[in-house]
Amino acid sequence: MVRLGDIFTISSGGTPDKRQTKYYKTGTIPWVKTGDLKEKYVSHNTERITQEGLRNSSAKLFPAGTVLVAMYGATIGACSILDFESSTNQACAAFLPASKVLPDYLYYFLQSKKDIFVQSGVGGAQPNISVGYLKGFPFDVISIESQRKIVSALDSVSTLISLRRQQLAKLDELVRARFMEMFSACTQKDMLGNIVSISRGASPRPISAYVTEDMDGVNWIKIGDVPENSLYIERTKEKITLEGAKKSRYVYKGDFILSNSMSFGRPYILNIDGCVHDGWLIISDYLAAFHPLYLYYAIRDFEVQNQFCEKATGATVKNLNSDLVKSTLIKVPPMELQHEFSESALKIEQTKSTIRQGLDKLEILKKSLMQEYFG
Repeated sequence: MVRLGDIFTISSGGTPDKRQTKYYKTGTIPWVKTGDLKEKYVSHNTERITQEGLRNSSAKLFPAGTVLVAMYGATIGACSILDFESSTNQACAAFLPASKVLPDYLYYFLQSKKDIFVQSGVGGAQPNISVGYLKGFPFDVISIESQRKIVSALDSVSTLISLRRQQLAKLDELVRARFMEMFSACTQKDMLGNIVSISRGASPRPISAYVTEDMDGVNWIKIGDVPENSLYIERTKEKITLEGAKKSRYVYKGDFILSNSMSFGRPYILNIDGCVHDGWLIISDYLAAFHPLYLYYAIRDFEVQNQFCEKATGATVKNLNSDLVKSTLIKVPPMELQHEFSESALKIEQTKSTIRQGLDKLEILKKSLMQEYFG
């Protein structure tokens, strides 16, 4: 048993001064952020910076074969492999290629440790791990041939998972196209804050003091509990004590929650009661004006999302707050049209539910394989 720092050179990147638009406007150097760490390989469609921006910041170039892992916030533990030369921001830890370890093997190893990384994060609503922490993380070096066999098995399951996710994404696009068809010409609009109640979650601190395994604990809803391409949040990995819940914000089945940082503005409908931290905004008391499925797709509509992007504040990390969301204009069509749309959307959601059940089984299989391989 060795440490990751014994095998790999590990470092982080940096962010050129956002006030200097010249560092970005004509950039040709890929610049990867934690939000880009979604698939096994980072998409080439990343933001770009200039050579001057690279030179005047702590950003640095990393070669193809570098494995990246997110160290901050809601994406902590997400990882990907670079198959092209790129720079990164400071929230990405970069593992330079090493002769003893296949990049694919390291990728799956790090992916298997995501829960540990999340639990080890320090800080409040935006916990983080450090390069030093990663350097000290234990690691077993096995033969390249054994690594290849493990990678092959996990690649096979991952490919099936990816196909199921693509099916879900296409069905999601179908519903959104139907939404556009029915409501693109709708002129009846109002500010969200005039129609619904909007509030922010709250975090008991330190959260570790309030997490409990007691069955009577209160569901503690985090971004990691959100299934990809899902409307609903139906379970949580953690619970907090009743005392912790008093320091947080209760939410109830049927409420909407919106992420207010990093990948901000994504809505989810709660199928459970629980509590949320201050990384979430809560939308409630909406039934007089909106059908739930209509409201979900109305928030995801490009007109609303564009407003979120324009209103979001912050330099490196963009954030929404309740006042910004309250001032967002949203379409308010007649309820009968909302019901017509929701009936067609529900049929597609039922198909998605069947696909998601198969996806869940594949993800359980992958998790069990990683447990077998990486302990």
